Amino acid sequence: MMNAAERPCLLHRILALAAALLLPGGLFLSPALGLHAQAEEISSPQKLRVGYYAYTGFNMIDADGSYSGYSYELLQKIARYRNVIYEYDGYDSDVNDVMQMLEDGEIDVIPDLRITPDREDRFDFTTVQNHKQGKSRHIEAKNTVRMEKAARERGSPFVSPTKVCETKKNHSCVYGKGGVKFKGTDKGGLPKMDQKTLQEITLIDRTGTNSTKWDDLRASFGEDGLLPVWVADMDFKTPLCVRQALHEAVDQGAFGYYKIPETYHQSILTWEETRHDAHWKESWLRTTSGVVTGLFHVLSAITQPGDAVLVKTPVYYPFYRVIGHTGRRAVYSPLREENGVYTPDLEDLEQKITRENVKVFLLCSPHNPVGRVWTEDELRAMLSICRRHEVQVISDEIHHDILMPGHRHIPAVSLWSGPNPPITFFSASKTFNLAGMKNSILAIPQKETRTKFDAFERSLGTSSSSTLDYVAVTAAFTSGADWLDGVLAEIFANYQSVKAILSDFPQVTISPLEGTYLLWIDLGKVVRRENLHHFVQSDCGLAPDYGHWFFPEGVRDDTHIRLNLAAPQATIKKAAQQLADGIRKKLAEA
Repeated sequence: MMNAAERPCLLHRILALAAALLLPGGLFLSPALGLHAQAEEISSPQKLRVGYYAYTGFNMIDADGSYSGYSYELLQKIARYRNVIYEYDGYDSDVNDVMQMLEDGEIDVIPDLRITPDREDRFDFTTVQNHKQGKSRHIEAKNTVRMEKAARERGSPFVSPTKVCETKKNHSCVYGKGGVKFKGTDKGGLPKMDQKTLQEITLIDRTGTNSTKWDDLRASFGEDGLLPVWVADMDFKTPLCVRQALHEAVDQGAFGYYKIPETYHQSILTWEETRHDAHWKESWLRTTSGVVTGLFHVLSAITQPGDAVLVKTPVYYPFYRVIGHTGRRAVYSPLREENGVYTPDLEDLEQKITRENVKVFLLCSPHNPVGRVWTEDELRAMLSICRRHEVQVISDEIHHDILMPGHRHIPAVSLWSGPNPPITFFSASKTFNLAGMKNSILAIPQKETRTKFDAFERSLGTSSSSTLDYVAVTAAFTSGADWLDGVLAEIFANYQSVKAILSDFPQVTISPLEGTYLLWIDLGKVVRRENLHHFVQSDCGLAPDYGHWFFPEGVRDDTHIRLNLAAPQATIKKAAQQLADGIRKKLAEA
């Protein structure tokens, strides 16, 4: 679900039974589109004709004429819920031909079309006021009479976009300022960034920029010259809106004491509401100079030395440092793993909480490094255990905007009832490549907890962020949605590329990537743990994160690597090919 800064993309003459196809602005399909809302009762399947052209998400046509790609897969998913039969027409046509087909009533839907001034002359972009939040946009051809006539001639009902939105109100829908999505976790597509914009933001080599990822290899890997796919930042320039806002702030020339503008908090609240249906209150929000720093402060403020803090392993390794350096006691509840898929071990979680008298559960959602986006059922189960045993949940949701098709992030606090709701951390840093700006947000719903946190912050005598941090974050949350959606499409394409390149090796287990841009790969059937570093660096020329970094100190037998996919496709294809070449050579020697 998109924010107000996004522009709508073309959707025309869509039937009420396929209303989930309202598409967000200027790009592709809603990344959070879900489909489990109930459709209106109908007596027989309805036909919906889809016009498409190259690069609309119909990625390939096989030799037998069958279709594939995320747009096609989404339509088929909708068909199962909406009793709709699809026909496809126009692949060999260009976009102008497909638009003419739409106006002439030869097709019903175009899955992907950008707005341009000449197209605005041909199509209406009508805004329908939402009954709950924001606005919902829809698009229709101006010649509605011709559209309705064509629908009658082929024996199909014509439902106006206004009627579609009214129908949605009765079917558990969530409305956003850039589109409409049904609640759920079914597959959706990702928008594609135009090549000019993609080329402008692409950074092939960041050597010499004082980048930790590129310029600090020797400190962590003992050598230079490796292809860096480790530190969790992006090899893409931050959104143009952010760079322009920073230039304007610098050009005004004065850097005195800074009053945090109202637009800072409002941009955060609007983003969370439109993107995640999260209804925060401004009074809940606090700013720290990073999530890890914030975790230090929260644990220090609400717990005592020696208190037990539980994490589910493997997990983001600074969690261990936070717990240890604050004098708290770490308790580990391992995730269950089967064929690379990780799930919470609820029995172990509850046993550890009761046996160790756990005070805090440090939740990672989406989970780093295994790439899981917890389902509503999984979250409810974990939170129920914590609520039953009066455990304070601190939810690190910094990756909550990095979602792959078919997955929806659910804020932990939205599922909580009762006292001591979860404390939530999130940030623009992972979402918009702003980690160096040192700004993160935490939401503390409980007044008593906020009071404790504020008192601890005052005792430190430190400030949270600088002028430029606030400027960058406000600009990103206000106007960065299009950029993010395009980058997500690149990350998803990289994921698909790595899977394809490594598909010849059944010995390699790739955990499904649901969220984050970090791919978890097990090489244990290719190389022994004691030879892993040498193999990855010397034979493959890569600098990844090593799996054992994400386990408690002393656990050294893990054979995973974590690859950062937030880079141009050329970089990730090169990394995957180097890994494949190394694996092929290693297996040949065995």
